[in-house]
Amino acid sequence: MKKTFTAALIALTATSAFAFGGGKDNKMMRALDLTDEQKVQIQEMREAHRAAMEPLRQQHMQDIRALLTPEQQAKFDERMAKWAAKMEKRRAKRES
Repeated sequence: MKKTFTAALIALTATSAFAFGGGKDNKMMRALDLTDEQKVQIQEMREAHRAAMEPLRQQHMQDIRALLTPEQQAKFDERMAKWAAKMEKRRAKRES
């Protein structure tokens, strides 16, 4: 059970890093010397993909949570709340 929870958090973090342009993907985009038009198009594509993936991500999290005991669910909810706050902080920093 602990491995499932850990794997879910890793998958969620990896997916989010890509969705928000973090990590290696962001470095790759900078190295390509994109035009302003390409940057806008890629950003629009990311936003569309993020929106399309959100229902799947939510269902995935609900499915994982359903497998957990009430104690594990509480920990899961706490960690997810911390993760969401961290992502919001990053998003706000990027937009400022």
